[in-house]
Amino acid sequence: MDNNINHSNDKKNTFSSIMSPLEIEDEQLSLVEETSDRAPNLRKRNNVAFSHTQQGEVSGNVTGFRGLLRSKTAYVVRNITLLGILAWMAYIMMTSMENVIDELDMDDRFSPPHQSSFVHGINPGSLNFKLPDWKTLEDNVGQEVISVSKVNTLNFAGRYWHDPYTSMYASDIYEEPILEAQAEFETRFNDTLEQYGGWNFIDSVDNRPVIDFSRCGGGDLYDCPSEKFPDNTWQMDEQYVGDFISQSKQLISRVKEGIYEEYGHSSFNDDGVTRKSEKELEERSTLFQVLIVPDGTTKASSTGVAILSEVAWNGLIRKLLHSIITGDYFFVTVIGDDIAAGHGNNFVQSAIMQFQFLMEPVFDLLGVHLLSRNMASSDPSSRLLGALAGGDLYGEMDILWYDVEDEVESQGVKDLLFKQSILSGDRVPLILAEDPVEILRDSNETAWMGSLNTDEQLICGKNNKLQVCKFHDYNTVCWIPRNDGISPGVDQDDHIKNPGGKYPGRYVHQLKARKLSMLLLHALDAALDVWVDGIQENGFPLQDNYWHVGDVYTNIRESVRQNPHSSACGTLMGPDFEALCHVELHGRTEWTPRITPSLTGLHNILSEPLPSAKEQENNIYDMIDLWPSQWKIPEGQADPHLMAIASYIPKPTLEDYYDMWEFDDDEYDWGITDDDAVLEMINSDSSQNVINTTMDNTTDGFLRKRTLINDTAGAFDSDENDIGDFNSNHWSLYNIVGGFCDGSSQSTCHRSPDNTCLMAGHVDFPRGGIISNSSDSGWLKFLLGKMSEKIVLLRLEWDNDLRRTLKQEAMPEGFWFEYFINNNEENIITLDHHQFVSHSIKVDQVTLLPILLLSSEVENEVTLSLRVRGGSAALTHLYFA
Repeated sequence: MDNNINHSNDKKNTFSSIMSPLEIEDEQLSLVEETSDRAPNLRKRNNVAFSHTQQGEVSGNVTGFRGLLRSKTAYVVRNITLLGILAWMAYIMMTSMENVIDELDMDDRFSPPHQSSFVHGINPGSLNFKLPDWKTLEDNVGQEVISVSKVNTLNFAGRYWHDPYTSMYASDIYEEPILEAQAEFETRFNDTLEQYGGWNFIDSVDNRPVIDFSRCGGGDLYDCPSEKFPDNTWQMDEQYVGDFISQSKQLISRVKEGIYEEYGHSSFNDDGVTRKSEKELEERSTLFQVLIVPDGTTKASSTGVAILSEVAWNGLIRKLLHSIITGDYFFVTVIGDDIAAGHGNNFVQSAIMQFQFLMEPVFDLLGVHLLSRNMASSDPSSRLLGALAGGDLYGEMDILWYDVEDEVESQGVKDLLFKQSILSGDRVPLILAEDPVEILRDSNETAWMGSLNTDEQLICGKNNKLQVCKFHDYNTVCWIPRNDGISPGVDQDDHIKNPGGKYPGRYVHQLKARKLSMLLLHALDAALDVWVDGIQENGFPLQDNYWHVGDVYTNIRESVRQNPHSSACGTLMGPDFEALCHVELHGRTEWTPRITPSLTGLHNILSEPLPSAKEQENNIYDMIDLWPSQWKIPEGQADPHLMAIASYIPKPTLEDYYDMWEFDDDEYDWGITDDDAVLEMINSDSSQNVINTTMDNTTDGFLRKRTLINDTAGAFDSDENDIGDFNSNHWSLYNIVGGFCDGSSQSTCHRSPDNTCLMAGHVDFPRGGIISNSSDSGWLKFLLGKMSEKIVLLRLEWDNDLRRTLKQEAMPEGFWFEYFINNNEENIITLDHHQFVSHSIKVDQVTLLPILLLSSEVENEVTLSLRVRGGSAALTHLYFA
């Protein structure tokens, strides 16, 4: 049984045959002693990667799964053999790099995803960086077209952060390059390989085909029947899968050990040679464990990094297996307050971004694209306003982390948020929240609930002197001088403001990130064990019932949809609109953060484009921010990230880069936020070159598509743009923040010429909308598409002086609001000031105007036309279902 997974009951669990970490350490110690004469000066935690394998893992020998679970003697012999093989392979790699690179087939259009991570020569931290042809950067995995944009796929931040052969601090974009940075990095990198090992997975099959899961009969969720897998794909190769699982478990254990050491809980004593006692290691396991409870009670426990219900734990394992086997995206989203948003710190120092920084290379080596988003905001109303839009603003979620420091949120808002996360989109998330409200009851105990332990002192203790436990340490940066011609428009602040020390320091965020990381590492480890156990019990390949998610998602979603109980969400929405707690909602806004900003704004569903009320805010630059030198990990401090990217795969030469990626000689235009152009390319037949429906063995596949848009709402297919005598010239976009503000690590938000802290990076700008700049606005027409629930909700603000911040309370007495549905101009509905107020509803602290539609009005795609008279108004949010 894994000591890091604590099932609170005594029932027999799936992993009872797995070796404990202490048993693994015994095996490793024996192995090191037997080989110590070969390297007498090597610290005895050398090759610790091998100690992290568990008895249930797949070995790297030629027998694949049929050679699993040998005796301890065979285990030791196998690893000694592996040491010899690795030494031979290292010699071959160093002497025949070109042959190895040819063997790896680095072009990720055609190769399975596990060969290496972020070593393709696409590092934007160089003045000489050019982007290859767009198609060469497409993925072998599907994309939720709304949730994933071109910017996310290019992933400049990840390519700069995780390059295993180039230090971030060695970039020649620094105005004053850190000359010794690369040499220091290479020394630490080699030391890490020597002490802990690194990724060393090589596929011996050239041009192995890659499955297009969108065309195999598995639907939008890629639940492809394994019987349709072509024989020579990696999923059908026992040797490949066995070696991959073995390498993956070693990777996971290396990163775990990095976190243990980082917080003073290394497996070894201070001498670096002798191992800690069994009691000390058991105490460590208790400290970093995930507690699994059978009854769904997931409020924070007194120990461990997290607590999950048993159904949630099993669901997370299923999710991870599905993502690994299909090579899909894995979405982790935090929704919370200004602390979660990272205020008082740089955006990349927020907890979710520190999680992304550490775990992205881990997921990438497993063939999964991790996309974490910080959707938290300083505006308390933003969580309600985001929840009302379903998945349209927050996007797909595999994990929803609700992180609000002070419990000021109403039960109804949380209940609405949790239910919409289940009802909206393709996926059903694991929800991490201390207070699940009534979601367990309202889902018939099927919802996946858990929480992270919020006790800061649990791991650090009260008198811990480690740097990472200095919770009031602030180390913020506003600008680093650059050598690429980019300079601020105004003088930059020395640091990010934190009035009165309101916001916690960077290490509070890091500790949260490490807890979430440890939860995922434990779950990944358990998922690999389930993979092995499932094959042992039922044969190869892993049966579909272990990893398919569609039926499970449907069961959870329908339980919430058909819930008969009165609920906190129903109380929030009121008796007339309680039905909205059971259906998928949709919405648009100009506020940020929101996914794929160029597709999810109010202006995107207008019948014709609008001008700006003032000059649009533009970014000074859209490239990566340099990593501040003062954030460098001090000498002697553990670096889990380095353990995550450590690899034996040789670095391609510059010539190989150009051969592999077919660089265009033209300079690349850094304006990369045109998601509309990319969607046009994705959806064009000419761009599709994939394995066909019959699952043949062609190797030309590079792209699949998936859509988040639900068939019942938001899918407007008509080309009809005739608005007759309508005139929208008196409406305009107002107060729109510049840049790409989707909450991901790729965000380049508010880098305007007047920004005094360009590298702050925060994405939460609850402002902006479509404003009328005349007392008679003219008609504004929205294309809402197909609808099922016959309801529209509007949020407006007013201010006659067009001040920067509009207010809902400022509606003038002479205000008139008019609207009609579809092209029914003869049925215009007119509301004066008092009628508008009386028809409006108060949802928590937000006033919304509901518009109810007739059944006959929603038979086809719906349009809404509106205008205001008697004063200026701004439309900030529009919801429909």
